[in-house]
Amino acid sequence: MEVLVSRFLRLTAPLQADTTRMRRQLTTPYLQGIVMPKVDSARDVQIVDQFIEKYGLDETKRSVRIIASIESPMALLNLREVNTAFVSESRRCKLINLIFVSLADRNELA
Repeated sequence: MEVLVSRFLRLTAPLQADTTRMRRQLTTPYLQGIVMPKVDSARDVQIVDQFIEKYGLDETKRSVRIIASIESPMALLNLREVNTAFVSESRRCKLINLIFVSLADRNELA
């Protein structure tokens, strides 16, 4: 019987509510990346990065990729800061993509 293992973990928001699941997923040798919803600031990225460093497997934590979802006007204003968090010297993970979610699609402009 073949078991399919998710190679990307999609976090739920807020992150604090998802720590048990994330800790469990970080201990799998199959993890390739994390999808972060509602990233508003560099601090959001840094929290996940620290979590990966603390709980990730030594053989995978330096190669984990991150996809950040930009979903709010605040996130757009902080976009340079968010991107900088991914390219700092201390970064262990790699940003591979940004997802932009239209507020109009979520009826938040009405």
